[in-house]
Amino acid sequence: MEINRIKTEIADMILGDAVYYYEFDLTTGMIEHEIIGSDGTNYTSAMGISLPCDFDEAVQKSFDEKMSLRYASDAEVRQVVSKETLRKAFQSGRRKEEFFVYYPAENTYYKLTYFMKKDPETGHTRVLVICEAVTGTYMNQELEDYNRMLSEYNSIVSNAGLGIWYIFLKDGEKPRLKPNNKMSEILGIADREMSEEEIYEYWDKGIAEEARASVQASVQEMMSGKFSENTYKWKHPVKGITYVRCGGTADILPDGTAVLSGYHSDVTDIVLEDEKKKTALSDALMAAEKAKKEREDDLCVISGLSNEYHTIWLIDPESFSMRVYRVRGKGMLNAAADSSLKKVYYEPVIKDYINEFISPEARKEAWEKLKPEVVRENISKKGTYDVTYPRVYDGVMTYHRMTFGKTAFSDGRETYILGLHDVNEDVTKELRQMKSLEDALAAAEKAREEQKLQHDIVASLSRDFLNVFLVNTSEGSAR
Repeated sequence: MEINRIKTEIADMILGDAVYYYEFDLTTGMIEHEIIGSDGTNYTSAMGISLPCDFDEAVQKSFDEKMSLRYASDAEVRQVVSKETLRKAFQSGRRKEEFFVYYPAENTYYKLTYFMKKDPETGHTRVLVICEAVTGTYMNQELEDYNRMLSEYNSIVSNAGLGIWYIFLKDGEKPRLKPNNKMSEILGIADREMSEEEIYEYWDKGIAEEARASVQASVQEMMSGKFSENTYKWKHPVKGITYVRCGGTADILPDGTAVLSGYHSDVTDIVLEDEKKKTALSDALMAAEKAKKEREDDLCVISGLSNEYHTIWLIDPESFSMRVYRVRGKGMLNAAADSSLKKVYYEPVIKDYINEFISPEARKEAWEKLKPEVVRENISKKGTYDVTYPRVYDGVMTYHRMTFGKTAFSDGRETYILGLHDVNEDVTKELRQMKSLEDALAAAEKAREEQKLQHDIVASLSRDFLNVFLVNTSEGSAR
């Protein structure tokens, strides 16, 4: 008797906090009794079903009425909450299943627990369903999980040397910039107490005047819904002029606030090294031309050219005829040999190179970037022009770069310079860094989209759905 009394007390404790509970026959799949809530609400009538009712039909009705779904499609959730899945769970030895649902009309979360037991008299499997309100517990756990994920993503991105930022733009208000710790470190303000408005003003003032137009163009590109990336000069409080690379996108909130977000990295070393190579190429070629005018031995002159470039051509800006100055790369040996006997022209030389060393799917894109008119336009605007491409030789792919520049001979004649060099180490390093960033940002964006403004998000779905379940596909569980 004492054992029975304890069992009764335990059952009362469990069921006492329930919003509602009911029992159904899993073997037949039928609900035979009305579902009445602790406040007297008749859920059976609310769903518009008559008894006896098939359990799957009741689930279908609940989806079609008031509840919103999250984290899984309608079909996936219906597979989770069904007679079949409960039967499989029972057959595998599990006696309890839990799911979490969200009622947008009440802005509350509930836990549905299914206790399964075989009736020794009938041999049927009976299921006791208990619904409990768990809004506070669920929300706290969601927030804790969200903060933990953000911390992990922030650590990954920071270790890659990349800062994360958010810029908030709203009419009538000062712009705000919210950086993470790594971004503050790159800006040189890690140890300073500043408001988000002050940080934005500080960053904005550091943009070099000649770079301001390109930064503003990137912002407009983000505002148009596109991803934009830009490398520009920025004045650091200690280091002086630096080069930074930023990329990001923008979202427009319902109140009109534009939220720009992205990454920020210091690429000063990379840019300066690249500029150094270009300068060395230009200086060496000018020195070579002077030496040639003075009838110095060509081979002696060539040895003074930058070792970074295995092949160097001079290109006539008008006719695009070419003559070789150095060729160590195997890709242009034949063209170089031809140029010693006759005039060779840029287009057939480059097309032969593309067809020989670039995979078929990438050839069109490569040629679009290397067309004479594209080269001429970029040199005219910027003075130099780089095209990086994957080069395949003996089945091995490495990254190479064609660098175009402009210089003048001692008699005032202008010429274009084309240098080919191996940049596999630099590009591979940068691609790894960018892949790490993309993975981290994608994961962070996914977490942010799933978590931020969740009440507003699920409310927007409430017109169409009733039940919400969180499915862990790796563990085979749901809540």
